[in-house]
Amino acid sequence: MTAKTSNAEQSISVNLANILHNNFDDPEFACPLLEFTQEVQRNYDTSPQGTQIGEIVQAKLKEIQTEEEQVLTQIAVQQHAKDKLMIELRKTETALENLDKKKKNLRIWKKLAEKAVSQMVGQESSVKLNSLADLDGDDVNKLDSFLWLLKSKGVKEDVMVKGLQTFESFCLLVVENPWAANTITLWMEISSSLLAHLTTALPKVQIVELRILCEIVKRSNNAVNMPRTNSANQQPSPIVNVVLNHNGLQSLIKCLSSVNEDVKIEASNCITATCTSVNTKELFGQLGGMQALINIINKSNSEMVLQQALIAVWNQAMSDYNKTLIRTCGGLPAIINMLHIDTEGILENATIALGYLTRDDQNKIAIRECNGIEKLIATLYYPNESIQSKAAGALWNCASNAENKVFIRHLGGIATLIELLYSSHESVQENAAGGLWNCAVDTENKKLVRELGGLQPLIHLLSSNNSAIVENASGTMWNCAAVAENRIALRKLNGLHPLLMLLWSKNENIQENGAGAIRNCSFNDQNKIAYRELGGIEMFVDLLDKTNYAVLEKIISTLLICSINAENKDVIRQCGGFNKLLDCLDHQEVCIREKALGILRNCSTTAENRSALIEARGIPRLVQVLQGSPDHLTASIKEYAAATLWNLARDDKSKATAREEGAMDGLIKLLDDQSEGVVENAAGSLLSLTINSENRDHMRMIGGIHRLVALLKSSNEFILENVVGALKNCTANNEANQVLVRELQGLEPLITLLSHGNDNVVRDATLCLKNMASNEENNVLIGKLNGVAQLGKMVQNPNSSDLIRKVAAFALQTLAKNNFNRKIIQQQGL
Repeated sequence: MTAKTSNAEQSISVNLANILHNNFDDPEFACPLLEFTQEVQRNYDTSPQGTQIGEIVQAKLKEIQTEEEQVLTQIAVQQHAKDKLMIELRKTETALENLDKKKKNLRIWKKLAEKAVSQMVGQESSVKLNSLADLDGDDVNKLDSFLWLLKSKGVKEDVMVKGLQTFESFCLLVVENPWAANTITLWMEISSSLLAHLTTALPKVQIVELRILCEIVKRSNNAVNMPRTNSANQQPSPIVNVVLNHNGLQSLIKCLSSVNEDVKIEASNCITATCTSVNTKELFGQLGGMQALINIINKSNSEMVLQQALIAVWNQAMSDYNKTLIRTCGGLPAIINMLHIDTEGILENATIALGYLTRDDQNKIAIRECNGIEKLIATLYYPNESIQSKAAGALWNCASNAENKVFIRHLGGIATLIELLYSSHESVQENAAGGLWNCAVDTENKKLVRELGGLQPLIHLLSSNNSAIVENASGTMWNCAAVAENRIALRKLNGLHPLLMLLWSKNENIQENGAGAIRNCSFNDQNKIAYRELGGIEMFVDLLDKTNYAVLEKIISTLLICSINAENKDVIRQCGGFNKLLDCLDHQEVCIREKALGILRNCSTTAENRSALIEARGIPRLVQVLQGSPDHLTASIKEYAAATLWNLARDDKSKATAREEGAMDGLIKLLDDQSEGVVENAAGSLLSLTINSENRDHMRMIGGIHRLVALLKSSNEFILENVVGALKNCTANNEANQVLVRELQGLEPLITLLSHGNDNVVRDATLCLKNMASNEENNVLIGKLNGVAQLGKMVQNPNSSDLIRKVAAFALQTLAKNNFNRKIIQQQGL
């Protein structure tokens, strides 16, 4: 197929357009006519050669007819749809007209119903208000009436306020326990309704609602018969549980941010009443309550708001968690700044808060760093005893910190606390004395208390009828008595007798403090005498079996110190002290056993006491101690027991008894002890016991000679004194022992000791060799071991003492009986 390009063919569309235009001169056809002729022309141009224009037009007509039929069909379908929609539209319009009429009717009915409800609520409200106001009415009906008012919608604000005020009066008049079984549920429901109403109410309504809720919570907490889950474990009351379960704490905390000051006051009161258990206090802090209270203290200008916020703060500060929280949220400076306000209510509650907060160690430091100690000391001068007492209490707590003790001294706090000791108010005296007690741990403060005249009022307070005052005053005395000058001052101020009287107190803390002060004072020699003159020694002895360990430890320590004095030793015996001290050897505490032995050691230095102690069967008791479990034998116990036996062994009657009771066996075992003090006293005891001839043989039979010889090489001169002395005794007129010492190679170390720097060692070594020389074999061996030559030098040495030269000469006389030794002596020109 080829394109038709002749001029005749190209004019077809033009001719066709002219023909059609002559028949359709309506402007409406102009645009379609042009499109139609152009379409025919395009079909003709693309048709095979020879195709007539009529054929093309006929084909186009057929195509148009077909398309027309399709369009007509679509029109019919759409028209049908339109007809259906029109029907629905008419239905919808009708429905809308009906609904509009119904709406108008409902609005009219609603107004009628609202009017009716208003009339009915008004009438019912009047009934409920009358029920609430009826003084003779049933309590259950009143509770139901108030609950109805809280839950009912449409109650006018003035009616609600009046109902709240009336119910508040009812709550205040309920003096007896209101928590009967038939009303508990109502009270709980009322509480939950108050909380629900609280968040949307106006301030004047909130104020009354908070007051009512606070009163209900207080009565719930105080109710004796109200069921508790476990009051011993601080479980909240049922009403507090209602508050917690209905997000009541969050609502109360939100009220703390109210713009109305009275709402803040009542919210603070309600928080104080609600948060009584540790768990509830901590929950309050975790929910942001502490921060809200601190914000009030920082920003409020209302003294009443500040006072109630401070009360809430110190109640919450009873929780350790909140003590820390208050510090971390910047509460300490805010509370300390309250000490500048010259209002008793604020000052009192601020000092109470600081009293609780200063129980935390970190808070003690933080308060010092923000000048809190200085302000507390200044508050001590406020002319109100209650405030003085609480400020002194806070300082008492602060003074447990070492740096604070010094800080208080530098700020003049010691002098101020001493002034308060003269207060007529007992709580002031108690806390001032407590503050001094802690401050007096510091040595400089101990001295300052005396220098500022503090000992005199403290002594006076020991006679108070208030045990807390006496406890704190005696505790301060205990600390102060650690300074030597104070011990003298206490005696001169007649303070020893009041301290002694404290030992009879029924309060164990007072007893202990008094005993501690008495012990400290006993280090002064004049006080040891004063105690005896005041009957103190008899008191100490009497209390040995009548008091607890803490007091006993100090009493027996005092008795140990006082037993250094000769007259006191006798008094201990005279008042039956030995039997009680021997009983103390069975005490479960090592400390008591040690000190009892120490006293017996001191007392046994006099002849009368030795006799009395022996008669009291002291030796077998001491032996029993030494035979005890090794775990119970401390170095001090062994040393004191051995020393006491040493003292007792000076009595001739005791020497045989000691052997018979097994004392020598125990003492010989002690010669191997690691403690030089134990060995020294054990050897000393054996030194005294071996004066008895039978004991010398016993020493050999139980291995004592072996241990004594082994100790000749000791570097401790005091041990050597006793060991050499004991060997000297054992070898006196006892050939078996003389032979044994030689066999144990004891001669050479004895000769070596002739050059020792201690004259006592040299003397007894010389005498021991003299005893050993009674045996002919020993006599010769001593000469061969250079013993004779050494003794000769001692005789000729001008630096030797007369005694040493005499005993050396005495020994040489015995040694000269042997020809070998005589030659050596002659060679020395003696």
